[in-house]
Order: sequence, then C-alpha cells, then structure tokens
Amino acid sequence: MTGLIRGYSIAVILALLAGLLSACAPQQPPRSDTTALDRALAEAERGQDPLQLSSALWRKASVLHGAEQASMQLRAIETLIDADKPQNALAYLRDPLAQRQGWLAFEPRRTQIILGFEALQQGRTAEAIRTLQDIPAPLGRAEATRRLEWLARALEADQHGLEAARQRIALDGLLSDERRLANQEAILRLLGALDKPAFDRALIETVEPQLGGWLQLVHAQREGKDALERWRQAHPSHPLLPALYERLQREAVARVPQTVAHIALILSQEPRLAEAARAITAGVMLAREEAGEKAPEVREYPDAPTPEGFRRGVEEAVAAGATAVIGPLDRETLQQLTRFQPKVPVIALNTLESGTATSPNLIQFGLPPEDEAQAVAERMLAQGQLRALILAPNDALGERMVRAFTTRYTAGGGQVVDSQRYAPRSPLWEQQARQLLRPAPDPIDGSQRMREDADALFLIARAKDAQGWVPLLRANGGGNLPILATSHVYDGAPRPANDRDKDGLQFCDMPLILNYARRPGQTGPSRFEQAALSGQPRLFALGYDAYQLATRLEAAKRPEGLRGQTGTLRLNADNRVQRTPAWALFRGGLANPLEVIQP
Repeated sequence: MTGLIRGYSIAVILALLAGLLSACAPQQPPRSDTTALDRALAEAERGQDPLQLSSALWRKASVLHGAEQASMQLRAIETLIDADKPQNALAYLRDPLAQRQGWLAFEPRRTQIILGFEALQQGRTAEAIRTLQDIPAPLGRAEATRRLEWLARALEADQHGLEAARQRIALDGLLSDERRLANQEAILRLLGALDKPAFDRALIETVEPQLGGWLQLVHAQREGKDALERWRQAHPSHPLLPALYERLQREAVARVPQTVAHIALILSQEPRLAEAARAITAGVMLAREEAGEKAPEVREYPDAPTPEGFRRGVEEAVAAGATAVIGPLDRETLQQLTRFQPKVPVIALNTLESGTATSPNLIQFGLPPEDEAQAVAERMLAQGQLRALILAPNDALGERMVRAFTTRYTAGGGQVVDSQRYAPRSPLWEQQARQLLRPAPDPIDGSQRMREDADALFLIARAKDAQGWVPLLRANGGGNLPILATSHVYDGAPRPANDRDKDGLQFCDMPLILNYARRPGQTGPSRFEQAALSGQPRLFALGYDAYQLATRLEAAKRPEGLRGQTGTLRLNADNRVQRTPAWALFRGGLANPLEVIQP
C-alpha cells in the first residue's frame, strides 16, 4: 500500500513538472495552422516564383524562434536579392518583424552581406564596399556568390571599374552557365569602359593571369576578328563562354566598314552639346537628301569626346572611304587639333582666335558674331555712310562686335564718331540715347533733330533690347538715321506683334532664316520649317552648309564664294570660312529680305 502511494506521488510530481515546463515553453500554434504554412511553403518552392516564395518563407518564420527564425527570414530576403528584386527585399528589411539582432547572433556572415546590399541600395556606396569586403571566411557557395555580386556592383557604382571586374572574374567560377553569360558580358563592359591611360596601364602592370587574359581579350576585341582569333589561340583554357566568343567575332566582322565614298559626321553627344549636335545633324541630313542620289552619303561615327578619340575617329572614317569629315563641334577639342594633319578635309564647326595657324585640311566654319559685325561695316561703307555711331551692350558680346566692326570700318575709310555702352533694361537708356544722338529742336518746325556729324548707327542688341532701343532712338532725333544691326535683334521666326517696334531697322541674318514665307502651291514643309522643328534653326543651317562645304569646298575658294543657307561662304588664307549674311528690313513687324534669296 505504501509503495502504491509512493508511486502515485511520483506520477503526480512528474505530471506537475511537465505542466510547469510546458507553461514556460513558447506556445506553438495549432497543428492545423503550422500545416497550412508548411503546405504554402512547399507549394511556393515548387512554383519557384521569388515573390511567392519569399512571402511563404517570411510567414513561416513568424512561427519559429531563435536560429530557425533568423535563417528563415534571411532566406526570404536572399530569395528576392538573388532574383534581382531589390525594392521587395528592402521592404522586408524595413518590416518591424525583421529580427536583425537575431540575424547577427545566429547568421553573422549572411547578415553582413544583406547589410552591404542594403547600404548600396540606399546610396551609401563606400559603406557597402567596406561591409562586403570585411566578411570573414569561410562562406558557403551561395553566400560567396551573393557577396561577390554585390561587391562588384558597389565598386562599379563607386567608379572602380577595374576592381569591380576583379570581383566578377572571381565570381565567374561560382555561377551556372546561364548567369555566367551576363557576368562575362559585365566583365567586358567594365574593362572596355576604362579610359585609355587606365586600360593601357592595367594591360602592362597586371600580373594576375585571369585578369590579364580578360584585358587582352578586350584589346583584341577592339583590334578586330583576326586579333580575336590570335587571342583564342594564345588562351585555350580561358573561361570565356563559346557563345560569347562567337558573338564577339560576329560583332567584329560587322564593325569592318565597307570602303565607300562618304561624308563622316563625328559630333560630341555630351549633355551640354547634345541638343546642338541634333540640330546640326538634321541640317546635314537634309542637305544630303536635297543633293540627290549621286551625292555622297553621310555616316555617323561614334562620339569622340577627346581630341585623341576624334583623331582615331577620323582615321577610321578615312580607312572606310570618307572623303571629308564634319566635326568637332566644341572649341576646346578644336583648340587641341591645330597641329592635326588629316588626310581629307575636316570641317570643324567652330572657330579659333583670328590668325591661329592650322593644317591645310582643318577648316574652321562657325557662327562667330565678328562675321556679322564686319558685314555691317562693309554695308555702311558700300552705302557711303562713312561716319558711324555705335550703341553696344556693356558685355563680352558687345566688346567683340565693337572691335570687329571698328577694325573693318576704319580700314575701309570709315570713322566712329561716338559710342555708348549700356546695361540691360537700364532706366538710363533714354539719357544715353540723348547723349549719343544730341537731339535739338528744329528752329523751323520744333521737331527733334539729331547731330549732323553721323551717317548711320550700328546697334548691337539682343531681340528684347532692340525692341526697347529702336523707339527711343527714333524719339530722340534718330528718326531719319539709318540703323543697322546683326541677327541678334531677331529671334529667327516671324512674330509681328513683338517686332513691330523695330520697323525701319536693317539687320543681317542667314538666308535660311529670312526665307520663311511659303510659296504658292507648296505642299511639304519648307527648309525653314524643318529648321524651326530642330529647335535651333541657325545651327540647322550650319549643318546644312557644312555638308555643302564637305562636298563643294573648291567653290568656297573662288572669289564669288559658295552660296549657302548661312550666307555666302568664302575660304580665306587662314583656312577659315568667312560668312557674308543676307540683309533684311523690319516692316510691319516682319523681316523683309532686301535681296532675292536663293531657294
């Protein structure tokens, strides 16, 4: 009996202890809920949809604890990272249920990779690089793959292309063939994007066989198909995928230009010049179209943002049959090409300081304001107006144009009798007009009459300033005074309401700009209308005439010159194209040509 009692007591004690232990343990959800989560996870794993799988993993992690929960949450995020869905991965990283402390405690290496990924996505590139570089070994294959991928991306984002390529070369052996193709393409892209000095230095200094092989491949790729074949023979064990090698060969063959006579167009596409380049290209293409089927075609060559790159582009174009080259566009590149000796004429779309020596085949053709200032001087001289007044803005444009006008005008026997410099929209304008014109009442009719020692006035003004200046000059004694100006007084499109106050003002401009009137029976868009659609019609005209010069340069060397859309073009002794514009008169707010303009 005593033994039975004792046994019963032990059983009760054990039962009580079991109850206490179960009360202290984490409460598990009902079996039916756990089963549903497991079933959903198994279904997601079979479907291999990363969004569905990550969601199932995250939900399953919510009923786990400790190391299991940490691993499951990390796997959910890694699934999205590997699927290249960074925004979805970041959403889980921001989830309040994310157990970051648990991750660090149970899975520090995996966590560090994810934290590096997070830093990169948030723009903290340097932190991402430090985090991903400082992960101690050993790493499993999946973790090593993930680390190298995101370290390469961080280094590329931080402008360390060579280092990024090193990481991708290390990554290559960990990937499946499908992923290796994209990775190898990235290696070629990174190494190919190195500037020439950095690439050449790496090619010479690299001692790592794998990286050296890739650098030599990029060099061979640039050289062409034969160089690629020589590279393959020299590197039989290189890991380059056969499919990628075959594609590189096809691209090399496609790059070999056919030797056909053509005009090469090499213009910078950097942001500050891209809009101008587009307008010029449109003008070049219209000139080619209007020249007829037998005229040389135009080939656009890749952007050459450096003088050395431009030289290489010219050499490539000449090897492909180019008879002339149009470009460069920016003055900085042109300045560094003064000693360039091209084999064919190069029509540079800018000009250097007057007197700058260049090789015979480097032709300067731009739209410097000095050309128009000299045209004003020549017109005054031709009309017998030998005493001039000048009204100019107090800025760099005014200084350049006054200097060019005065030099040409005085050389032809003219005299500048007085001048005034003005600030934009100044309340002193009327006072300055009176000081320049010196109006006095006519003793007979009392009207304002100006000084008698001037024959004409050269007005240097932009369109809005001219709108204010012309009425002021007329009201202060300049009613009968011829006022001549440059194209700066005209916006380049007919706007009678804006330009009515300029009536009587003579100005020079491009024939294309002045030829805006539609002809009877015209159906398609005119040359002027196509230029206006480019957004920069004067640069459109520059491109049009650049093609004409490239194909008819000899005509510009004759005394009569080449009639173009920017004016009459003559090539002077400095290999500089001198442009003589057309003339117009504001009447009724419209620019009326003063001479017949060639269609």
